[in-house]
Amino acid sequence: MRRTILLLLVAFSLQAREVARVPMQVIGNRILVDVAVNEHPPSTFILDTGAARTVIEKDYAAQRGIRSTGNVQAMGAAGTVNVGVADDLVFSLGDIRLPADNVPLIPLGAINLRTGTPVQGVLGHEAFSAYVIDVDYAGGTVAFHDKRSFTPPKDSISVPLHFTHGSIPRVDAILTLPDGRTVDARLHLDTGAGPGLILTRSFARRHDIELPKGIDTAVGLGVGGSTSERTGRIDKLEFGGFTIDDPIVMLSNSTSGVLGQSDVEGILGGEILRRFHVQIDYGRKRLHLTKNAAFDEPVDVDMLGATLAARDDKFRAIVVQSLRAETPASIAGLREGDEIRAIDGRPVTPKEMDAVRKLFRQPDRRYELTIVRDGKELTVPVTTRRFV
Repeated sequence: MRRTILLLLVAFSLQAREVARVPMQVIGNRILVDVAVNEHPPSTFILDTGAARTVIEKDYAAQRGIRSTGNVQAMGAAGTVNVGVADDLVFSLGDIRLPADNVPLIPLGAINLRTGTPVQGVLGHEAFSAYVIDVDYAGGTVAFHDKRSFTPPKDSISVPLHFTHGSIPRVDAILTLPDGRTVDARLHLDTGAGPGLILTRSFARRHDIELPKGIDTAVGLGVGGSTSERTGRIDKLEFGGFTIDDPIVMLSNSTSGVLGQSDVEGILGGEILRRFHVQIDYGRKRLHLTKNAAFDEPVDVDMLGATLAARDDKFRAIVVQSLRAETPASIAGLREGDEIRAIDGRPVTPKEMDAVRKLFRQPDRRYELTIVRDGKELTVPVTTRRFV
């Protein structure tokens, strides 16, 4: 039997009543929590408002004896893929139980190599529709509140949520462009997206948005393949009464997947959301925000010019996956395939990928990279610089 679903545009609700608080990690601005599938030991899942279905990594499912009961087409940020689905599954966090059917089995291997962390699934709409979910980025916890009795913090700002096709939340924002114009934007709220602000190709063309001081990049990666963008800055992002000055924006070139849809205008993601304590209330259609200590941090991107990834699914080494011309990485002589063993004499592994990337988001920093190329160990000095 063949069925078609849109991974980000389909939903169903569950009635779960337990309340729990669980630890989380934030890697690449994405929220990672431990989730058990059926009776198997807990595994790492992304907590993602951008996913209309909870999904499981395809190879992980096979290793756990979770069999496909049909086939579907699943749409992600980068495109559409044909995948199997599994039924009769239960996802558990602490005392919370979320039963689900028609769970897509998605290949996540390439995404895992890029993030440096083995992720076995994505916890999506089922959880958000059953609870008010309270994300404390600064405190490192996620709380699941009974949606009937939840009361937002007194110092929070309440922002209306709207829903696309009934399942994907969005917020209304105002963008001040480099040429001084202001435009209204309806942005999907996406805790599973690392960048802070992405605008779709159709929205950028409709409003003649250009980034004259931007750069062309090809670093995006999502379900369905890779993405390319024009990355630069706008003057302001305003939503819910908050103002983010000089934010980074990515203008997507995608013509397929969610970012290629004409009714999608953009995404508000983790680089912005991590600056708040966030409560997400689907039932009352509200987003509650309280500034945290990260609010005034500058919004920056990579200042090395190299895309890094784990070498293989054993996650034993960081390698240079791609380079951009005329950046510190290429000027210093780094090459694709170089293995980065150490930074300033300190060994690094893919488990520290997030910390490594944060080093390279600081301008005018000089590092001594110990690399391995063709079996030989070399030392390459590199100095970062801001080019966006």
